[in-house]
Amino acid sequence: MAIRTLTTDIGLRLSFSGGRDANGKAITRNKLYRFVKLDANPEGMYDAAAAIASLQTDVLQAVYMTSAVDLTKA
Repeated sequence: MAIRTLTTDIGLRLSFSGGRDANGKAITRNKLYRFVKLDANPEGMYDAAAAIASLQTDVLQAVYMTSAVDLTKA
């Protein structure tokens, strides 16, 4: 059975190190930017993440590209 995929939403999630809490546990802060253009390339998204991170006080730990995909029978 063939399945057709259709990407309906792309997002960019940035994960920042927020230091440590009183118990010494690492604090992670996430920022999610939704409704990215569906034809955005990964290099451009990473460049945008780096630009956003340069405006933050916390240290950027990771960059994630998220997507929502509809699956239908072909």
